[in-house]
Amino acid sequence: MLDAPDTDILQGLRDRAILHVYFYTGGRCSEPGTLRVRDFRQDVITPHSARATFITQAYEAGLHGEDIQRTVGHASITTIEGYNRTAKRHRKSVSFGMLY
Repeated sequence: MLDAPDTDILQGLRDRAILHVYFYTGGRCSEPGTLRVRDFRQDVITPHSARATFITQAYEAGLHGEDIQRTVGHASITTIEGYNRTAKRHRKSVSFGMLY
């Protein structure tokens, strides 16, 4: 369904973005129509957020905590265990299994 819009044209890109909003947020049919550009939060990528994303995605990919710990240079495994809890929540999410 997400691949249905023709992304070679502007309307297709718009339609695909709207479909992503529906699927990612689980929004009601009426909600995406009320969104404005200013409603979307602009995330600032910091070294910490990039590192946190890497650790979470490594857990999501099935890597062992000890391997991730060595890769990122943490002295203790407990430092990165919080990221594993985040990864577990992501895996339980309906949108996690969807292909975007």
